[in-house]
Amino acid sequence: MQGLVCIIFICYNKNDWPFFIVNASARPVKKEAVEMTCYPERATMQELLSRSGEAGTMPKTSEAAKEARRTQILDAAVRCFARHGYYETTIEDLVSETGLSRGALYLYYPSKEAIYLAISERWSCGLKEAIQARLTADLSPATILQIIIEVNGDHVQAEAEACRILLEGSHLASHIPALAERKAEQQAHNVVALSHLLRAGIEAGEFRTDMDVETQARILMATLHGLMVQWHRQPGSVDWQAIAQEFICGVRPR
Repeated sequence: MQGLVCIIFICYNKNDWPFFIVNASARPVKKEAVEMTCYPERATMQELLSRSGEAGTMPKTSEAAKEARRTQILDAAVRCFARHGYYETTIEDLVSETGLSRGALYLYYPSKEAIYLAISERWSCGLKEAIQARLTADLSPATILQIIIEVNGDHVQAEAEACRILLEGSHLASHIPALAERKAEQQAHNVVALSHLLRAGIEAGEFRTDMDVETQARILMATLHGLMVQWHRQPGSVDWQAIAQEFICGVRPR
């Protein structure tokens, strides 16, 4: 009489918590030959099920816990990249810094490249949120532009280590296609957004009408990048508020 035996391989982290199934297969066998075999790992699973409070179910990780773990990994990666640089940092460095197992690290981020991209995304989202937090519907284009420049400076100082490793991205992009694509998308988005703001300023009579808005947007972006580099070389050497005022003065009607 034929039956099926299911063979499952499960990976465990250093705390013996299973986190993914590597492989599973079913093989036909004679029922008379099938015996229930208990391995040490089975006891660990039973303990795990007992802790979950429901026999036969796997413990679930809340979204809040997952997000906290991602933050833990990215914060540790920022420290490692800032200390050693992207290329010199190894997965073992990240494992040591986070206190997690290699498997647990890969569960959230499959590679060092993915971690770097996540840091870049977190930086961009944090900057966008900081800018939006200071905007109100009654602000003029000139005031909004000043806020954008000032908040960039605040963000550089508040997230100094992240900023420093992301400045390395201009060199990494030539070797990491996903990063090059991300930077190109961000560049295009920023040019469009700043051009729109400059046009609004022209229509409001705040900015001069003879400028090429796209060129001016690119000049502003290049200026901000250069000032970030200068700030890291000489912390405290950049007065972001004064920079904002000077730039706006340069686009005012003559």
